[in-house]
Amino acid sequence: MPGVVTKRGRTVSASLEWFEMDGLQTVEEAELEAKAEVEGWLEEERRQKAQSWVPKAGTLKLVMFEALTVGHTNREDIIAYVSKHHPEAVSSKSLRSSVVTALGKEKQQKVPLFTQYDTEYLLTREGRLAAGLEELTTEEEAALAAAAVESAASASKRRSAAAAEAETAEAETAEAETLELRPPPPDGWVWPRKGDRIDVEVAVGEDGPPVWVTAVVFAVLADGSFGARIELPDGSDQWE
Repeated sequence: MPGVVTKRGRTVSASLEWFEMDGLQTVEEAELEAKAEVEGWLEEERRQKAQSWVPKAGTLKLVMFEALTVGHTNREDIIAYVSKHHPEAVSSKSLRSSVVTALGKEKQQKVPLFTQYDTEYLLTREGRLAAGLEELTTEEEAALAAAAVESAASASKRRSAAAAEAETAEAETAEAETLELRPPPPDGWVWPRKGDRIDVEVAVGEDGPPVWVTAVVFAVLADGSFGARIELPDGSDQWE
């Protein structure tokens, strides 16, 4: 067919040796037309191939893939999406572990549809093609990856801080439980104040009978205990 670029039954390739032209076309015009048709064929083949990468209907992977295509990149957001929109994908009891396991296994696939940055996930080039999204430039991919790494690092710091706080609280609770609380004082007790004179019972010698003497309170602690200085009747000494 003069003037029409044809496949001639061959597999589409980048070679333009087979194109035909009529006398109304220059070689350059014919090459441009042929290149445009080849690119169209290649694009169609790529689209069909990308469609084959889409996860099967009813599978957990399809649900996660949908979450990524609508903009959910954080693991917790993906789990929440699965739970909210497709609770039948997995049993509620094992939902979280199933999603986390499936997300982690994607890198082992022949054609991974998304890649992992700790707790962040981004669609790969193939994943974007399968989702029918526009391809990203190298700079755009690098920017998204950097943002994912930063977000994952921030999330990791928050988890570490929360774990440290929980550990500290647990230790404080355990310590408080081990402390023996003193019994409350009897009703009617009068607490001394610094400078008060009180009578205290002391024993003079190991075998001597106890006697009552006057003591001056010189310190009162927060827990109610206090210190008192004993004044001997003859003023010759003081005991604390």
